[in-house]
Amino acid sequence: MIINEFKIVKILNSDNVVINGGSKHGITLNYVFEIYAPGEEVIDLDTGEPLGRLDVIKAKIRPVSVAEKMTICEGFVMNNLFAMPFTSLFQTMISTKLDVDPTEISGSHKEEDYVIHVGDKVRLSYIRQSQNKELPESKNMEYIDLE
Repeated sequence: MIINEFKIVKILNSDNVVINGGSKHGITLNYVFEIYAPGEEVIDLDTGEPLGRLDVIKAKIRPVSVAEKMTICEGFVMNNLFAMPFTSLFQTMISTKLDVDPTEISGSHKEEDYVIHVGDKVRLSYIRQSQNKELPESKNMEYIDLE
């Protein structure tokens, strides 16, 4: 049985959390989750149709130990190894400010929205594809093999 939504049930330390899903729910070490808070609904101005929510993505986490009904996960960030040596081969994008009308700014997420709490929602972000059965154990992830 594969379920894609879970919750933080315990915060072990500033590196690791426990979620309420495990091997019984189809979780493997290849999974990558995001901790999130449901955001506000965005409505199309022309049709009045709901377009979706602007969820707050608090962090990306990956399993380090999977039990039957729970999983210990650690936070991580992905490093782009190709940004420097191959800049002519791989284009990088840099964000820039937009020239917007400040009176039409309807708000954004507050800093406190990104704090992780017990009970926060967790959902599957993607599944890493790897030929290696063993995944990096380092807390400072240097690469992900996406073959």
